[in-house]
Amino acid sequence: MSIHSSSMAAALLRGTADLTQIITQTLVHPIYFPYPLGLTLHAARVSIAYQSNVRNTGNWGRITWATYLAGFLVMSWGGSVWSHILLGLYPPQLYSVQPWINYLSVHLLLTGILPHIQAAISPRILDTLLFPIDSVLRLSSITGSLSLLQAHPDPHLSQSLFLQLIIGAVASAGGGVTAATFDVWTPEWKFGTPVILKSNWVGSVDVWGGAVTAFIYGLLTASHPTHQHILKSLSITSQPGPAFTPLEARAAATIVLAVLFLWRAVVVHWIGKVVRKEAKEKTQ
Repeated sequence: MSIHSSSMAAALLRGTADLTQIITQTLVHPIYFPYPLGLTLHAARVSIAYQSNVRNTGNWGRITWATYLAGFLVMSWGGSVWSHILLGLYPPQLYSVQPWINYLSVHLLLTGILPHIQAAISPRILDTLLFPIDSVLRLSSITGSLSLLQAHPDPHLSQSLFLQLIIGAVASAGGGVTAATFDVWTPEWKFGTPVILKSNWVGSVDVWGGAVTAFIYGLLTASHPTHQHILKSLSITSQPGPAFTPLEARAAATIVLAVLFLWRAVVVHWIGKVVRKEAKEKTQ
């Protein structure tokens, strides 16, 4: 039984690693649209979520095009921009036009398509079916930001375990939290209580899940001397060095985040909906 379970776990790890490589290393088209598939999928996923928020709040047709595009970019790039600011680095959106072309072209395309297929792509269906892709895309942001942290010339930053957790949380949820805090899907943006302060454990899984998976990735790659002691104490490895390759560690962290995202989808869209329906029936 243990051998079978071990082989299943290895197969799941390999499959997740293969999916990660395909999404992060493939171009949409080498000539006509030479942008990474992962970034393009991220732009599409955020565009769908952003448009859904605009429609659900009754603001479709009420916000200007400038507000509509800017709000989408805030939701898309918040994690990346905040991570760079925390590390004292310039976000790539300040010195390269390529992210602007990649994200805005996808958003404009989906703006034309989405109204015709809105019923088929409800948040309930997307969150339930796309949790594996969501976790791969989120881990891409997390590991990318962690690589910047680990390469930072200031050892106070690069060797800070606490900052690893913060960067993981910010890279994972920075865009969504910033967008919700400023209410960017409305005609008049305003600063409100940060949404993370009003969310429960389920609603804030993007934040603490990002921190948890950043820790897992750092632990399995032994990015800090403390990680080596933890690996030995858990009997994961007895030899100096990382327990997994970076790709394997990323796949393991992706699986953990995928489980968390599936849990959230079930609780919010399925269990929660049934509970709310029963409560409504009791009050009638």
